[in-house]
Amino acid sequence: MRMQVITRPTRRSHVRRPDTERSELSMQPQYTPAERFWSKVLALSNGCWEWQAHKSDGYGIFDVRRKRHLAHRFAYTLLVGPIPEGLTIDHLCRNRACVNPLHLEPLTMRENILRGVGLTAQRAARTQCPRGHPYDMFNTRIRPCGRRACRACDRQRKRVTF
Repeated sequence: MRMQVITRPTRRSHVRRPDTERSELSMQPQYTPAERFWSKVLALSNGCWEWQAHKSDGYGIFDVRRKRHLAHRFAYTLLVGPIPEGLTIDHLCRNRACVNPLHLEPLTMRENILRGVGLTAQRAARTQCPRGHPYDMFNTRIRPCGRRACRACDRQRKRVTF
């Protein structure tokens, strides 16, 4: 009985295929990053230019030469100019997918957070302590951790403990 030896074909990745055998992918036209970007934007009736491609946490994601960019930052840089150092971009329309530069404004991270609806913004918007004393320059002290404290409430607590 004869044994048949089965051999695998060798890999010849170093050999270049003739032009006629190249894949269809390499034959497609090359688009500029700006052309690719605008093909993924849809103008809405409320004035927003909404990003239609990949999103992360509501923010548009756009890749250019294997580098990931936030779509709204890319649009701002493309249409307005570079984002000033130390500033971030705020969506005035509150639509994270919007890339319309008229709806985007550069500002500090602190101001951006305080404009939001998160817990930090809610606490900063309070004008009085839980017992109703005003948070003003005479009745408010800043704790070492950065939080506000009511001086009237502090005095009441000290009277009870002593």
